[in-house]
Amino acid sequence: MKSKYCFEYSPEIETLLDNAVKSIRAEIESGEEAENIKFVVLGGGYGRGEGGVRIEGGKPPRIYNDLDFFVIAKDSADPRKIDSFFKKISKEWTEKLGVDVDFGPAATATYIQKRLHMLMWREMVLAGNVIFGDSESFKKTFALNADAPLPQCEIFKLLFNRYYGLFLASLKLSAKELNESERDFVARNINKAVLAAGDALVFDSLEFKFSSADKLEALKSLDYPPAAQDIAKAYEDALKFKRNPDCSADAKILSERLKSAKRLCVGVLDFMFSRKTAKETPWQKLKNLRKNLKSAKYFAKLPVPRPLFGSPAISMLRALKKFLSEETIPDKAQIEAVKNIWKTIN
Repeated sequence: MKSKYCFEYSPEIETLLDNAVKSIRAEIESGEEAENIKFVVLGGGYGRGEGGVRIEGGKPPRIYNDLDFFVIAKDSADPRKIDSFFKKISKEWTEKLGVDVDFGPAATATYIQKRLHMLMWREMVLAGNVIFGDSESFKKTFALNADAPLPQCEIFKLLFNRYYGLFLASLKLSAKELNESERDFVARNINKAVLAAGDALVFDSLEFKFSSADKLEALKSLDYPPAAQDIAKAYEDALKFKRNPDCSADAKILSERLKSAKRLCVGVLDFMFSRKTAKETPWQKLKNLRKNLKSAKYFAKLPVPRPLFGSPAISMLRALKKFLSEETIPDKAQIEAVKNIWKTIN
């Protein structure tokens, strides 16, 4: 039987998530902001039908990933009131399910329609797991060419966010003996970075693949870069973790995985830099300038030129490449600078 939420069907998880979605929908319908909300969509792994199920010994299966919801408001709505409303639901269901249940900031359909080139919104539309609102109306509202190539700037943003996680995992692994939660953090971020590296190569080939299975097949067919087949194997291994997360590996095994992932991710990044051809529009340059000025004091601490009109994500990737390749060992000030830039430009 095929699961609506996970790679593999688990009756316990299916019932749990069905009941959670049903109850959340009921709370929205009876809430004070119901008339101001157009759609609520389950995104992330469980929205795509690619959520993880954690199985440990004889224990009942558990959900592993966060639940991420998109909130689409009516044009006349006050997004602050809607966000406040969902903040309460988020807290309630995070406590009930034991994973983060996040509702993104309310956005109007008009706002999203202008940004369907962005990976986040494109995946929301393609997942289309509408838990509140009419699903047919949702499809008509967000008509999308699913095969359209993803802009390079979106590929670099994806890499920046996932390589930042790899950077944090590297810091955590080098700091001390890890407890179970910390091992989970390291393992999860290693695998996310590997998956992002593989996704980047697929998207760069001008094919937008939505499912992980399609991405893996596309990776296996690539004959570039030279290590493409090694990347495909690492991607396949990362998908196994995503399907059934196993955080039992000790620090030694995690260190080996981290070393391999850093080498692979740096290689993909070098390749992507060599492929960068897209020119930024004047509007993008102005947006970059604003973010770069906010981050200027932090960029001054990093071993890369300070950007002005260029993409801050790409400048950060150049810094992360130095740290991940161990060309430069970050000091305390540089670590804090990386964290502050990530907060500022995300």
